[in-house]
Amino acid sequence: MTGDYSRWSHDPYKDDAAVLLQQGRLLTDDDWNTAVRTAGRRTQAGTLDVVGRSGVPSETPDGFRIALAGGSLAIGHGRAYVDGILAENHGAPPEVWRHGLAEPAGTAPVAYTAQPHLPQAPALPASGRYLVYLKVWRREVTAVDDPSLVEPALGIDTTTRHRTVWQVKAVPVPGGYVPGSPFLTQTWFEAAEPPATARLSVGTATVETDPDPCLIAPTGGYTGVENRLHRIQVHTPGPAGTATFVWSRDNATVAARVVSVPASLDRVVVDRLGHDQVLAFHEGEWVELLDETRELAGRPGVLRRIRTPGGIDSDTATIVFSTSLGAGDFALDAQGRPVAGSNLRIRRWDQGGTLLDEAGNTVPDAALASGSVTVPAPGTRLVLEHGITVGFSLDPAGGTFRTGDHWLVPARTADPTGHETTAEPALGIHAHYAGLAVVDGGAVVDVRPVFPPLSGLDSLCYVAGDGQEVTPDTLAPAPVLLPVAPRVGVARGPIPVPGRPVRFTLTGAGSGGLDGGTGPVTVPTGADGTAAVAWAVDPFVPQTLEARLLDWSGAPIGLPVRFSARTRLASGVAYQPGACSDLAGVATVQEALDTLCLRGGGDGNDCCVSVGEGGDYATLEEALRDLADRRRGMACVRLLPGLHEWAGADVDYLRHLDLHGCGAVLVLHAPFRVVKAEEVELSDLDLLGTEELRGEMVRFLACRQVVCHDLRVRTQSPEIPVLVRLTGCGASRVRDCEMTASASRRDGVGPRFTGPVRTLLEAARDDDRDALERMVATNRRAAVLRREAAAAQLEQFVRSRQVELDGRLAEALLRSAELIRAGGSLEEFVELLPELRETALHLDAVAGLARAALAVEEPHGPVWIAGNDLVGGISLYGVASPDRIEELEASLENLVEESRNPPEVRTGPARFDLHENRLGGFNWSTQHRLVDHQTIVERVPRPECGSRGSCEGGR
Repeated sequence: MTGDYSRWSHDPYKDDAAVLLQQGRLLTDDDWNTAVRTAGRRTQAGTLDVVGRSGVPSETPDGFRIALAGGSLAIGHGRAYVDGILAENHGAPPEVWRHGLAEPAGTAPVAYTAQPHLPQAPALPASGRYLVYLKVWRREVTAVDDPSLVEPALGIDTTTRHRTVWQVKAVPVPGGYVPGSPFLTQTWFEAAEPPATARLSVGTATVETDPDPCLIAPTGGYTGVENRLHRIQVHTPGPAGTATFVWSRDNATVAARVVSVPASLDRVVVDRLGHDQVLAFHEGEWVELLDETRELAGRPGVLRRIRTPGGIDSDTATIVFSTSLGAGDFALDAQGRPVAGSNLRIRRWDQGGTLLDEAGNTVPDAALASGSVTVPAPGTRLVLEHGITVGFSLDPAGGTFRTGDHWLVPARTADPTGHETTAEPALGIHAHYAGLAVVDGGAVVDVRPVFPPLSGLDSLCYVAGDGQEVTPDTLAPAPVLLPVAPRVGVARGPIPVPGRPVRFTLTGAGSGGLDGGTGPVTVPTGADGTAAVAWAVDPFVPQTLEARLLDWSGAPIGLPVRFSARTRLASGVAYQPGACSDLAGVATVQEALDTLCLRGGGDGNDCCVSVGEGGDYATLEEALRDLADRRRGMACVRLLPGLHEWAGADVDYLRHLDLHGCGAVLVLHAPFRVVKAEEVELSDLDLLGTEELRGEMVRFLACRQVVCHDLRVRTQSPEIPVLVRLTGCGASRVRDCEMTASASRRDGVGPRFTGPVRTLLEAARDDDRDALERMVATNRRAAVLRREAAAAQLEQFVRSRQVELDGRLAEALLRSAELIRAGGSLEEFVELLPELRETALHLDAVAGLARAALAVEEPHGPVWIAGNDLVGGISLYGVASPDRIEELEASLENLVEESRNPPEVRTGPARFDLHENRLGGFNWSTQHRLVDHQTIVERVPRPECGSRGSCEGGR
């Protein structure tokens, strides 16, 4: 409803700061209302400038938080600011006492369908993405809306109220909408919430439109004899020609509450008929009935005309209509009373009678029969009364008139033209909007901006100590203390904040320390607002220091500040060979120094020793053991041409190992394993694994740096799943090597088929129809004795039970033998292909074929593999041998489960580069099986020896 005001004169363009009362003067309602509006605008503008267009205070972090609840939505309790206006969801029971505001408040969310200001919430979109938004506006409330505004001791109302209305609504969004992006000017949103575009121009009629000779002449402007506050309000929404309006000469203040509606629906009983004989309901007048549901939904009320005669019964306070109400217009109980909370009321409007334009011409209007006036097209002005004319327009054009758009026009006898205005925007209703969430199926994306209080704007900032470098003692490795302690500061704007706790934590592996311990360490800021910690960095493993500001409960808040530091190591400094062509391929200063150190000259000062006939040591193990003691774990060994044997234990006693040769063959009876060395290099060697070897040939375990180049690696053992394995190593480089994974079969296990049998199984295994067709054609042309011998191979293999086969596969082999003997057709063999392929794969599996030439597991640094000839695979996660199938299947199930609930993954420094490697297949022939070491030695040696120079000479 609307209040009984004289005028509404607040104008923001005048920049009023306050309203001051003078002594001995009258205080009008407009003075008071202007003071209230001036202060209210100041508060709203200040809040808008500080908070922004919308925001939720961290004091009530759940304010208007949207959650899914049983197919609908739940609205979190708390506060939000929209365009500087406070909206507050007081929550649902149970209530608690809020000490800050000294008032009770609910603690549970409010259901979407139970909003206090939206009695009938519209249905949510049934499918697709939709935006959930908050709509806020100020609603004028009188004693007709809220009887508690009447002081019982006086029995009359004294003031009205402006109350904040908030509603949570939803609107479908297009597929490209980004949650949190602006939406107010989007077409799809304006279709749901049209913007305020209505404009009103008020003037004075140029001809006499009032026939009453007692009124003032029209040349005097407003011709009425009383001061009025006219209200013009849009009733039916739409464009000009469709929209309608109503008007009142007293701001529509003649209103009453409906007590009951008789079953006839043609009358209502009200709580009063008016203040006096003038400000009351009269026969023949138009009235509007509306309740909370219609008003809060932005729908127009129901217009009815009071019957003439007999429309007013003063004894029973009954108003009778000329037309009955609709049965579903309003919610009534069984006794015809408005349901609780619906607040059904009735108010008077003054339109009716003949409609004239400003020239005095009669304007036909069908809407008059229903109680409203059609909004005319721009340029046409209609006469209200006493010479006041109104004209409507839209800005921008193409907008719409909304139900509730209204204007107040003060008409004064002392100022006949003071009411005139041009294209005046509507006083209301002006709603304000804020996005809350985007709902997509079962997912809710929260888009509310939450902001802290001014006293909570403490921020953590960097002060000093990042990016330092220190030199470690590589002979006695230990954490190295940084010369400048990492330092952070806590400030509230430009003001340092002392006493705030800051937690320092080391992240990553390594043995670094904080303040003498391993951390984390919590340090309060000092008088200058800063906090520092002594950081000793690991000599070899990179680490990061993280600083977090803590709240008073010890929980981290805000963003972290991170520090990095590193040690100066030659292995971490890049090297450019330049003119030194013999150092081509060396990437770091450490590699260059090691290469230069290993160059021998035979003058007794060479740091490398030789092993073999005529050398410094007879065996490799003897040399390594001795050098470990004499040279503090550093060994550089050259294997002289010839055969060398290795059957030793793990090499876990060296820090640096450089093993190279020229024309040397190292025969491995046991795996050559190097454990936890800082630097390892193997080059210019032939490595041969014997038949008794198991597991792997060469393994580097937890070594900080590994280099392998110009190696020839092969094995006679069928039990080797991988030739060279790097596990948990740092920077690794494998280049220019030849590695051949064994294709030999174990004696007594793998069958040795020949002729058409071998061709048949290989074609089935490889699913090679062309090869199968050639085999069938060749077999049919072969002599009977040759077919008989081939068939006998299969029959003898099945009967010998050399390899366990189930009955289905054995039957397929026997049937194949019959077809070979009889010269069977291609179609007959094709029918057996599934069983034959399964048999061929089974025979390959039990034959013990190696799976990988090189395996890299859990690298802790970059890995380069370049220019290698590899027969076999390159594995990163192990080798798929038959006895590991169940283990790998279980690992796969774990990976799938983790992908559904992925943990936090911390990426390390590892990088894997492959360049110009040549991968070959296995040699399936059994005719080239290595039978002794001499077979290897007879291969033609390379004429050069990498970058090692001469192979001759001693120490």
